[in-house]
Amino acid sequence: AQAKRQELMRIQDEIIDKYGNEASGINLVTGSIEEQGKAIDNLKAKEAKSWIGQNVEGIDEAKKDIDTPGRIKLTNINAKYSKEFIKKLNKYKWAYGDLGVFYSHTEDINFSYKNYYDAVKKFNQLISDLTEERNRLFVKSPDSKEYEQTVDMLENASDRYKKFVNDNQESLEVYEKYIDYAIIANPNYSKSIANLQSARQEYEKSIDNQMPDENVDEKLEDLKSAKEYIEEQIKKAESEGDIGVAKELKRRLEEVNPFILEAEIRLNKNDLRDKIVNTLTTDNGKSFTSDQLSDIVTRHYNPDPENPLTADEKNIWERLNETANAYGITIDDLINKLEYLGL
Repeated sequence: AQAKRQELMRIQDEIIDKYGNEASGINLVTGSIEEQGKAIDNLKAKEAKSWIGQNVEGIDEAKKDIDTPGRIKLTNINAKYSKEFIKKLNKYKWAYGDLGVFYSHTEDINFSYKNYYDAVKKFNQLISDLTEERNRLFVKSPDSKEYEQTVDMLENASDRYKKFVNDNQESLEVYEKYIDYAIIANPNYSKSIANLQSARQEYEKSIDNQMPDENVDEKLEDLKSAKEYIEEQIKKAESEGDIGVAKELKRRLEEVNPFILEAEIRLNKNDLRDKIVNTLTTDNGKSFTSDQLSDIVTRHYNPDPENPLTADEKNIWERLNETANAYGITIDDLINKLEYLGL
């Protein structure tokens, strides 16, 4: 008890050091935990609002740098890269519609991006694929022009990526601090995240403790209510033009979507378990293991001319994609949940 009291006093001293006289009314040792927690939250919200108010211009500039779409020019292809090389580039998975990268032999090699995070995602995929291709060619034909072009493109992409990150580093720090503070400063935003985290934890406890289905069902409904509340806050943030905050709330929501799907399958809500089993079974009665489903996904994004998807596999891919989209989760998350539930 003495050690716990000393720890509370240490935390209290830190709060007073940070917030000064404004924190003088907080007493973690003798006060109600709930009341003291609210007092601390109020101090944090006040600090967040103050910082936002003092940095409006810098925040606007950071938003412009991080949230604005753009285009990145990698290199001028006409001098160095053959039509065959460009044709091969367009077969990479980062050249598919989900990443929106496209190259033309008559233009500079470039890609468009929706925002800073989208650009980083595309750069990382590009560099990963080019590294894999360089390694493959080093073994197969290290003296070939194709190898030389791949190495050149990889070096170019890596240099552009470093420059892009360095140019936006300061803006990114301001932007991410703003998002954190905007959520802290808005009681509805912070409450929506807290509710979601609490509901998820309670659901996981009900599974870990092997509670009866009716108890799991109750926790699922709490989780869905928390989801609805944060969805309302996302719409509010979007309507106010706070795209970064809306994205962060969506990210938090996406973390729990797989658990909602898992619970609904587990409880066979609206015959969902049966429907998914039927969805992932071909018309002629063929079903697939989780490993086979993962293989289908891999071969969809990385087509292998020697092992193309069959008609059944293409059909299953489309069904997987539709189901994942319907629940706001990735296909990998869907397959993992199906495996976890023994489907």
